[in-house]
Order: sequence, then C-alpha cells, then structure tokens
Amino acid sequence: MPRLSYIIPIYNTEQYLSRCVGSIYEQGIPECDFEVILVNDGSTDNSYVVAQKIASVHGNIKLYTQENQGQSVARNLGMKHAKGDYLAFIDSDDWLIPHTIRPILEQMENKDLDIISFRLIYQTLKQSNIGSTQPLPKMKVMSGEEALLAGLQLWSVCTSLYSTQMIKEHNLKFVPKILSEDVEFNARAYSYAKRVMFTDYIAYYYFMNSESSTADNDKKKRIRKYSSVIYSTKSIRNIATEIQSSKLKENFIRRANSSIVGFLISLMRNSFNLDVDTRLGMFDNLKQQGLYPIKGDTLSWKTSLLVRLLNCNSLVKAFIR
Repeated sequence: MPRLSYIIPIYNTEQYLSRCVGSIYEQGIPECDFEVILVNDGSTDNSYVVAQKIASVHGNIKLYTQENQGQSVARNLGMKHAKGDYLAFIDSDDWLIPHTIRPILEQMENKDLDIISFRLIYQTLKQSNIGSTQPLPKMKVMSGEEALLAGLQLWSVCTSLYSTQMIKEHNLKFVPKILSEDVEFNARAYSYAKRVMFTDYIAYYYFMNSESSTADNDKKKRIRKYSSVIYSTKSIRNIATEIQSSKLKENFIRRANSSIVGFLISLMRNSFNLDVDTRLGMFDNLKQQGLYPIKGDTLSWKTSLLVRLLNCNSLVKAFIR
C-alpha cells in the first residue's frame, strides 16, 4: 500500500504536464511509497498522449480518461481509485518544489494528522510571490474546529495533504460544476478533522496560467463564478445545521454572511462586468436560496455594520440598476 496518492486532473495542459509529474519524482520518496493518479478530463489537445507516454515510464502511475466533466468530477474519480494513506491534489499546470513533500508527509504520519497545510508560490511568466499563509500558529496540532474558530481561511486543496481515512469515513467529495469547489470541500473537511497542523513549508508552485480553465473571463464563466459563490454559501449554511458545536455553528453562519456581503457588494459594483438583468437574476437567486435578507452578523464587525443597510431590498436593487 502506498503512503501517498497524488491526484492530478488534466485538461489541455500538454505543455506543462511533464513538468508537473516530473516534480513528484523529485521529492526523495521511493516510488513504492506513492502513486500518481492522472485523470484526463476530455482534453482536446495532446494532453492524453503526453500522459500515456509519462505513464509508460513509471509503474506507479494510474491513468484514467473521461468525457469533459470538470475538475471536481476528475478529482472525485481520482479519490475513488486512490490507495494511499494520504491524498495530495495537484493541478496539471502547477508543480512541486523538489524535496519538500517528504518532510511534510513525515510530519503527517508522526503526528497522526487528518490535514497538514503548507504554503505555495504564485508564479506568473514574469514574477513569483510567496503566499497562502494562515493566521494560525505554526507546527501546533489543533482540531479543525479550533482552526476554523481561530480564523482559518478556506482556499485551495493543493496546499494540504489529507487523511484518506477521514475523507472516506465522511464521504467527502468535490461538488461538480462550481468554481469554488475547494472552499466547499475544505469547509466540510475541517469541520470533521480532529488533528490538523499548519506549517511554513513552501512546497507548491501555483502557475497563474491565463489560458487555464480557471482563468477564463468569458461571460458564462463569470456567471458560473457568481452561481458558485451562492452554492458554496448555501452549503456552508447547510453544514452549520449539521454541526453540534454551538461555537462552530455560529462561525459557519458568520462565514456564510460574510460571503453574502461580499457577493452583494460585488453585484452592486458590477465587478464582473455583467448586464443589469443578469445581476438582478443573481440577486433573485440569492433570495430564492434563503440567503437574503442576511440573518445575523459576519466575521467582521465592520461588515456586520453593513448588514442592516444591505438588507434594504430597494437600495440594493437601485445600486444594481
């Protein structure tokens, strides 16, 4: 049984895939201790051919292909076939810094963690910046609830390793056809996690590729982004109803409310350059999902002060128009 399973969805990244997979083999971990699961998500370029060539070189690579259904479905397929004790998620145009995952994996094992988090470097064609630091103590074991209450920021799953047992025990999956699936997934994962730890290890290069599926700026993508925010916010509200801890329940409600405030401000500012009818439709959807008017406070006292103002239906509509 491998110690670690790397799950890599592939969509039209033929020029980056070899770099991505190659970086996994530069971690100082014996090949018998890990597996690489490649899921071709209906690529229309030569990505699948490149993946086949890579898989033919290494005996610990599993290659699957499916019709284009999105990153979430590809990741779910990878998790279904994963045999490792722990899971790592990598996007196919990103890559790992050599010899960084091994010490992270050892910390995961030695401290019997459900989740361990590390940092990444944002890389463009011109520059790089270190990011993804959490406002939490480093190298300290805490519960997922403690981390959430202390201000955990929910973001990419690519900056963490996860216990396969925890994921399977709670049947955690990525929601298809939304753009903020990592936030939704991590909200659930951390609410269940008993032992988590945050580190200052920098292990991951996040390539900000203007041609990638997450960087598309067309109108349909912008509408999907708005819809995804609504879905994730509704999901976080639903998670709150399942939580026994009153403090964590309140935290999730405040997180959802903070998201709604940001959503409304974005709609009124027209941050994504959508027509009036589309934005009014999004506002109506927010109401249909039971997320408006906002009920309760947000994570910040400043945005909490805005709630009464934003709960004025006519005022919001006037700004949208």
